[in-house]
Amino acid sequence: MTKRWRWVAGVVLVLVPTIAHRPLFRWTADVLVVEDRCQGTTAYAVFDGEHDKIAALYHADPHTMLLIATPPRRLEVAGLLPSRVVTNRKALEARGVPATAIQTIPSLSESTWDGARSLGDWLRDHPGDRIAVLCKRFNSRYDRLILDRAMGDTASWVDVIPLSDSRYDESNWWRRKEGAIAFQTGLTLLSYNWIAGEGERPTGTWDPDAYERTLP
Repeated sequence: MTKRWRWVAGVVLVLVPTIAHRPLFRWTADVLVVEDRCQGTTAYAVFDGEHDKIAALYHADPHTMLLIATPPRRLEVAGLLPSRVVTNRKALEARGVPATAIQTIPSLSESTWDGARSLGDWLRDHPGDRIAVLCKRFNSRYDRLILDRAMGDTASWVDVIPLSDSRYDESNWWRRKEGAIAFQTGLTLLSYNWIAGEGERPTGTWDPDAYERTLP
């Protein structure tokens, strides 16, 4: 190879990744995102997302807001932290969502799988209703996967609305630390649950005091 062609090859090796990284990174982020066509929604189920965006969605199209209550964590039992349901309820009410529009449904554990099953139980008790799940954008395909696997016949009555983050989206996630963490988390959750499924279900809340009493 002549000196000239070596120079051309070097320029190509530098320019191609520089030019191509944006569409490549955007495509990899698109893999994590599901956005269903919502028709006939009667209730929102809050999985995750910024309270401002959740409240704005409610005000644009008001429906019942479902919060999933999980078993209390140790600091919640001790009264040192409020439950996440209480935190979410207060945040939404502070943004104009009426208390009468917010309902709480119980879940057996913090597992997304159990949360999905709780939504299935709610739908069986409310025939004809349709739920739109609100979640982080980069977790939406992971959530859709679990909804489809855990809810059985009721999964067809659930849509997913991915909420964008105010700091990043598919077009620039690699430029922000928060975006890179969200991408890695979404990819890990999706890959693991796609391959391994639910795995062993939690047997209950771990009690360190009870454990200590069993020690010799």
